[in-house]
Amino acid sequence: LSLGLVGKFVLLFCGLHVASILVAPRLFATHYRPLSPSEQRDWHGRVVGSLFATGIVFVALPEYLWPGNALAADEAFGTSDRASLACAIAAAFFVWDVFFCTAACQGWPFVLHASAGLFIYWHALQPFQQRAACFFLCWEASTPLLNLRSQLIACRLTHTRTFSCANVGFAAAFLIIRWGFGMPGSVFWWSDSIALLRAGDPRLRPHVVFVTMAANLALNSLNVWWGSKVLAGVARLARGRGESGASGGEAPGSPSLDEERALELLRPTDAVEPEDG
Repeated sequence: LSLGLVGKFVLLFCGLHVASILVAPRLFATHYRPLSPSEQRDWHGRVVGSLFATGIVFVALPEYLWPGNALAADEAFGTSDRASLACAIAAAFFVWDVFFCTAACQGWPFVLHASAGLFIYWHALQPFQQRAACFFLCWEASTPLLNLRSQLIACRLTHTRTFSCANVGFAAAFLIIRWGFGMPGSVFWWSDSIALLRAGDPRLRPHVVFVTMAANLALNSLNVWWGSKVLAGVARLARGRGESGASGGEAPGSPSLDEERALELLRPTDAVEPEDG
């Protein structure tokens, strides 16, 4: 049943990818057609990623906050229909993502991230730690703004108000979700997982816990680094706007958030962007 459900969602994500390829040149012709082939591939990947991120949060967040009775009674091996659905959607997305990142030559960090996501959410379907899986899926809430920001940069639309909103919105969402919500929750998850390993339950597959711990540690380490860069960018932006105000303000007709400052806000994405998830 799980395999069939995952297969159906894999087909859905492939269909969304094809739809983006067909629709983007017509709907966004002015800004899409000048993109290079690699930028166009990245565009379509971000469309699928944003649709997944938006949908999965609506499925996973309610189950994390108000789990079903069986899941609430046993967070390690309990299950619920909605939690299983969330894990199946996530596993399917990462099946698609592994192939996309490989075919689009996104680089080994992205292939590794997709492979780890597939491993974790497939094993969550067994079932295993499904409420924790829903918690981790809620991190996707910051992904749509990240993708929108990157698409606007690719289209050279960094002087628009939409970019300003996406830029600042992503910075705020990243810090709130990844630092304020994700890292403290990860500490509690580590505590529960260590206790689970010590309990020696025969149903437990220790290698699944160890892989998830390694992935969580790596992602949180990157979140600390990315978040510190975001804070530094916000500080630079605030100083720049203060200096502009002290010198008499911006010239009439200039954008409220100019391109140079906007790009400085999230400078680490010039090298390696925060992973989805």
